[in-house]
Amino acid sequence: MRSIKPIVYKVDKNGCYICISHAPDGGGYPYIKRNGKMRRVVRWLWEQKNGSTYGLHLLHSCDTPTCINLKHIHLGTHKDNMHERDKRGRGRVAYGINHYKAKLTEDQVRFIRNNYLLNGEGLNLQQLAELFNISKPAIFYIISRRNWKQLI
Repeated sequence: MRSIKPIVYKVDKNGCYICISHAPDGGGYPYIKRNGKMRRVVRWLWEQKNGSTYGLHLLHSCDTPTCINLKHIHLGTHKDNMHERDKRGRGRVAYGINHYKAKLTEDQVRFIRNNYLLNGEGLNLQQLAELFNISKPAIFYIISRRNWKQLI
């Protein structure tokens, strides 16, 4: 019978228990094998102490994936997790010209919105699409503020 590898950690200056005994996944969270299943160490520890987390996420107040200090962990929904991520500036969402698929500048978007056909004056969707070499739906999404909504 194979022995269970103990969980070993070191305490950093922020009070984080940094797991040094188990390899992390691509996101930096250390994994452990228990009962034939690979699990995140922090989830396994939480469930040993507090029971099931079914349907909920474990959120780190310290933003350190390798931390297994249960005092730094609280339960939350996926929405809670995304809200905390964005509030802390860790969101990877890019908008406008910073988005990797952006084909227009902010000035071009303003031009489209200011010159769209209103009351018989201006350019129609087809003309704007041809002018900027993008699709008519893309023009419509800009005008209706479905896209580039952060731009006033």
